[in-house]
Amino acid sequence: ENQPEVEVEVEAHTLVEWIAEGRDPLFVDIREKHELYSGYVKGAKLIRMNDVPNHLDELPRDRPLILYCAAGMRSFSVAHWLRDQGFHEAWSLVNGISAWLATGAAYEQPERDS
Repeated sequence: ENQPEVEVEVEAHTLVEWIAEGRDPLFVDIREKHELYSGYVKGAKLIRMNDVPNHLDELPRDRPLILYCAAGMRSFSVAHWLRDQGFHEAWSLVNGISAWLATGAAYEQPERDS
């Protein structure tokens, strides 16, 4: 059976339009903790990729979920997996966090552990 290819990728500029239109996406950062020091999307949920299956009850099914990582590879597979779990609005941010920061969006930086 050849399943049609599911479109799960979204470009940063499209996300900017979604937000302007009043859609309220939830960003989900699936990177490892040490990767967060470069900054993460303001208001993002931080769930390491391998922990996502244990946190499904924290993810809304009625909002777009924007998964992102460093380059967009990990988020691509997680978005596909979430679609299979019934999250029909799971999306992968093309080119990862840097693409979003390039839009001038707000971001947060965690304190480094001293």
